[in-house]
Amino acid sequence: MTVLARRSSLLLLSAVACCAIALAVGAQQASAAYTRCSGVANHSIGKYGTGLYLKTLKVKGGPTCAGAKNFVKLYYQCRTKGDKPLSGRCYSKVSGYTCGTEVRTNKTSTAFDGRVTCHKGDRYVRQTYIQRTA
Repeated sequence: MTVLARRSSLLLLSAVACCAIALAVGAQQASAAYTRCSGVANHSIGKYGTGLYLKTLKVKGGPTCAGAKNFVKLYYQCRTKGDKPLSGRCYSKVSGYTCGTEVRTNKTSTAFDGRVTCHKGDRYVRQTYIQRTA
């Protein structure tokens, strides 16, 4: 086999490998998408917690939207325990889910926006909300 034929074979093999990797990454990213739960956007969630307005609720990896809505209630109960119930944070597991750092923005004297993602293995629940504090 000539040097030129070897180089051509290596180039073709490299191109095929790159395409296979790109397809695998694309399939993994497609399966990693969150599913948005309907019926929660800017909805007063008095039934979930005092002054809580759920903006978005998304699931990935298995939890149902109905289960995620129940999870919101449990997370709210965990978050509002203690001395400052409407500004507290949840540092413990909720129904076996571990929650990452809760991000809070648009803080005012009467409200803040919150965003948190919780996971249990490869199952995820992501919520964004507005919490009224006054």
